[in-house]
Amino acid sequence: MAAVAEDDEEGSIQELLGLVPRERQNVAPPEFFDARAADSRLSLLALASLKPRTLDEGRPLDVAQLIENDDVQAFSIIVSGGSSRPENRALYPADRKFPRELSARIQDRGVDDPVLASHAISAAAARAFDDTPDVFRGKRRATLEAAFQTMADRLAGWLRKDRDRPSMDYLPKKRKSKRL
Repeated sequence: MAAVAEDDEEGSIQELLGLVPRERQNVAPPEFFDARAADSRLSLLALASLKPRTLDEGRPLDVAQLIENDDVQAFSIIVSGGSSRPENRALYPADRKFPRELSARIQDRGVDDPVLASHAISAAAARAFDDTPDVFRGKRRATLEAAFQTMADRLAGWLRKDRDRPSMDYLPKKRKSKRL
């Protein structure tokens, strides 16, 4: 990698940061889910950033431990017979039945529920869950896209005014090296 110089850690970091586009990019989850693919993993990172909770008690899920224990089975299919798209996947323990617990949660707590939101399930998606799976997936896709964009904005720093830049200690060193 040409941007990395072993004797200049901060310079290398600044070079690597230069590879990230400065202008905000519109990003979205992939069309199909594959736990081995980088873009699908970004979808899972977006879901994890919502801090998913258990549907029965609302306890936080330890996403890292969940993936360590359940591997690809941690990416539960929400609607059986549905597609293998990111909007039809949830981070949930493999030994639990996400669809059944989701339906029970909606019946017990209603559709405007922070626990549902922790799984990128909006009130509109929750209303459609039991009766119209295609509408559910479409509404959830919209929520997942928003979570994906929010995560990308935060990680890339596109909305920050201060942008990553060299430290005050590094600037005089950089100026000296240009004079030599």
